Amino acid sequence: MTRTLLQRGVVRTLVDLDAQSGYEELQPQYATLTINKATPARPLAPVVTGVTDSSITIEVVDGMAYSIDGGVTWQTTDTFTGLNRDTTYEIKVKAVETACYKELEGPSTMQATEKTVVTFERFADQTVEYTGHAQTYTSPSPTPASPP
Repeated sequence: MTRTLLQRGVVRTLVDLDAQSGYEELQPQYATLTINKATPARPLAPVVTGVTDSSITIEVVDGMAYSIDGGVTWQTTDTFTGLNRDTTYEIKVKAVETACYKELEGPSTMQATEKTVVTFERFADQTVEYTGHAQTYTSPSPTPASPP
């Protein structure tokens, strides 16, 4: 059998047929075979394992890549950093293309980063949500103690 690689995934093969006794012998024939990459199992949705006001951490799976910017960039590591606080992100997953398998996207997971909350310990009733902009706060005046 003679094989000629025509291009990646396409092979031209010489097929030599043996005729049984009493049949006319056939001339060798060529067959062109196209070998396509297999479709992998569909990836599972990303699992979030940690969240802060500026990062999201996920559980990574070998052979998968993850995106948080709509598929513009992909990473194989577990933490997305430099995110905006109190913002919802869509985390996409895909099986990475290999020599034998096609690339295949799976379902996504929606996850919000946390809000930043600042609590002033001296004033039990003072909780302020940080908005990312400078803010000035005036603490309440202490109430004088009543004479005994």
